[in-house]
Order: sequence, then structure tokens, then C-alpha cells
Amino acid sequence: MTAVAALSLAVLVQAADMETYEPDKPSGTKTGYIASKVDGKKHRITIANFGIEDAQPAHEFGRYLAHADYNSGQAEAEIWRAAWERYPNDRFFARYFAQEAEQAYADAVKKAH
Repeated sequence: MTAVAALSLAVLVQAADMETYEPDKPSGTKTGYIASKVDGKKHRITIANFGIEDAQPAHEFGRYLAHADYNSGQAEAEIWRAAWERYPNDRFFARYFAQEAEQAYADAVKKAH
């Protein structure tokens, strides 16, 4: 096994966490397995999904901002503030919260005009 392959395997085994974006499926955490390309063995991982229960509050927040007549700049700032407040240690989940809220905001503004 080369040093690079050993390092890759060590990183995979140590990380053992994965986040997914499937807003049409339930939110939650589950355990799964991933096969290593280095040694072919399966390694256990924890999978956290940004799902329905995470996306729904983002949709509601985006619609609220549109109905409260926030302009797009104000809405973006408030969305990111709320995203970091809700997920202070998780860039992945904060990003998808913001994405869902921004889309809901844009849809509500378009519908209103």
C-alpha cells in the first residue's frame, strides 16, 4: 500500500461522516457503509440528511421575508443570519437552509407580482 493510499484510507476511516441534501426525504441521521477503493473493505459511516424537516422552516422563513416586503439584499442577509444561527457549526446545512429559503423568497416575490 502506498503512502497516499494509506493516508486516503486513514482520512476515510477517521472522517466517517457524510452529509446529504435530499429535501424530499425525511431529515435524520443513519448509519451506512462505503466500500474503500483502496482495500475494498466496507467502512461504517454516519450519514446526516438535510431533509423535509430542515427544508420546511427555510421555506417558511423565505416566504415570511417576501410577505414582509424585504428587498432582495435585506432578505439575503436575514436568510444567512438565520442559517448560521440555526446551524452554527455546520456549513453544509447552513448553505442548504439558505438555498431553500432564498428559493422560497424568490418564488413568493414572483407570485406576488
